[in-house]
Amino acid sequence: MYKDILWIDDIDNSDSDAADLEDEYEEDISLYSDEMLSDEDKESLIKQDDSLSPYAKRIKLCRKMLSACHEIDTNYRRYNLVIFDMNMTKGWINRADDIKKLSEILSKNKINGYGHDTKEDKIAGIYLYLLLLNKGYPADRMIIYTGNSTDSLKSHFSYLKLDNIVKYKGDGKDTLDLETSYYPENSYYRIRRLVLQACDYWKKDIANKKDQDIPFNKIYFSKDTDKQISTENFKELLERVEMMFPVIQPASPEKVYYQAARILCEYHENKADIKILLKKVLYPFHMVCRNFRNWSSHNKFKDTQMPADIFALLLCITLRTYFDTEQKENEKFSDNVNDYEKIYFSGRTNLPPNNEKINGKISYIINDIPVKKIFFEKYSTEKIICSELLYKWGEIIDKNDIGDIFLSILFKNHTIKFNTEDFEKLFKTIFENDNQIDGKIFEVTINEIPIDNNKFTDLSFSETYRICCKNNNT
Repeated sequence: MYKDILWIDDIDNSDSDAADLEDEYEEDISLYSDEMLSDEDKESLIKQDDSLSPYAKRIKLCRKMLSACHEIDTNYRRYNLVIFDMNMTKGWINRADDIKKLSEILSKNKINGYGHDTKEDKIAGIYLYLLLLNKGYPADRMIIYTGNSTDSLKSHFSYLKLDNIVKYKGDGKDTLDLETSYYPENSYYRIRRLVLQACDYWKKDIANKKDQDIPFNKIYFSKDTDKQISTENFKELLERVEMMFPVIQPASPEKVYYQAARILCEYHENKADIKILLKKVLYPFHMVCRNFRNWSSHNKFKDTQMPADIFALLLCITLRTYFDTEQKENEKFSDNVNDYEKIYFSGRTNLPPNNEKINGKISYIINDIPVKKIFFEKYSTEKIICSELLYKWGEIIDKNDIGDIFLSILFKNHTIKFNTEDFEKLFKTIFENDNQIDGKIFEVTINEIPIDNNKFTDLSFSETYRICCKNNNT
């Protein structure tokens, strides 16, 4: 799993397993390596701290000053949160050698004077804090997590305002509830974490796949390999989305979400003929991506901003449409929820759908659309799938609510038909007289092709209902 929290702590506890591992260092240990511990060993050490144990799989642990300094210098953008212990007395492999290498990194970043006195090791973490500040890392994403008094720290660095970021180990009132405090619902860093974890997951998944093995290519271009999107292009798309989310929160996150969504959905273009999926259970989900790409390209939304919850669901659905391997073989999404989805959507409660609200949405679309433009030439038939009508509605109607891109999931494959025996006569009359069709002559047929219930589709339906209907009276 992608680790988005960096914890720097020498774990100076003689009663812990860490003490038994001190003798396992090797002479040829690499320049900036932490000790030769496996991820499992480090995870075990993290779990010894009750406050951090729930987040163990998401934490990268650095127990040595030099490895921590190098990690910050080269990879600080990876992390959404950095946690320091100030006392790094045991944070050395060979202190004299390590100090020389450490000083080179700190000096390069305009931080000087560390290492002359071993007493400084008790407040060594503050130099890593200063290094992060120098890099432009936001101070409100750092925690000083210590079991000792910070009096010495304050006396040496009285100009730093640190009280608001100090948390004391073992202090019940200062238990580190990271999820609530640092990743609240709809926050930028909750979204950033989702993006980094999701993109990392799929980059690893497709790393060794040939173009023809990408599920999106199998669905749309299995018979025309010239149109296939290369694995490298998919990787670049994921990297471009990642680049939209800097560690410093932008002034208008909702504008970033909108632009990132445009990058994300760009391969859902016309050459990927969605009619291939018509009447199949995947159709409404692929239609979500097609709706957003088409409507945003034609400026059909009220504004160019996207709320966090809408972006999160769109991201998860779109990545599934590109890479979920169950699509081609079984014509559905995999029956699982990926780790990054579990983390983001944790704590959500399923909302029981209200069919009146869903049917109200369908009626709203029917009565709002210039039906003649839809049915003449395109759909000279007695019935139409609701999702198809939705797609055309979005092209015609200006200033849509951005959450409407998900209505195809609510509508599933419900069909709409004319509630009249003489469809051809009615249609001819409408065309000749340039009249609109009264919504009352429609009826919705509910015996739709069912969407197989699985964990991800259930999650998507619940989130869609939350976005589109929870606070809506229609």
